[in-house]
Amino acid sequence: MSMPVDSRGQIVVVAPGVSRLDAQKAGSLRSAMDEALKEGSRLVLDLEGVTALDSTCLGVLVGTLRRLPADGEMRLCGLSENVSRLLHMTRLDRALKVYPTCREAIAADC
Repeated sequence: MSMPVDSRGQIVVVAPGVSRLDAQKAGSLRSAMDEALKEGSRLVLDLEGVTALDSTCLGVLVGTLRRLPADGEMRLCGLSENVSRLLHMTRLDRALKVYPTCREAIAADC
């Protein structure tokens, strides 16, 4: 399963479009994030509709953060209550900028 990667100016948006990001989808997420990093250093991960995120996919997010160049940034948007709570418990919400919508995450660059 491939996940769409969409370049929008200097921003690259990855939108998994699934309800669960788990070990089965971690490879697809990793591939999409790798492709996004090749296209730019300002990433937006649109998690709208994602209600569950497991530790394997959290690892993909951390790995992506580590590979960002010094001027790079990764933003998340569209978080469900469950995903938001998980990011807070793991303190990833401190390392990532979180926006309610994809439009706001993209506009924050302007």
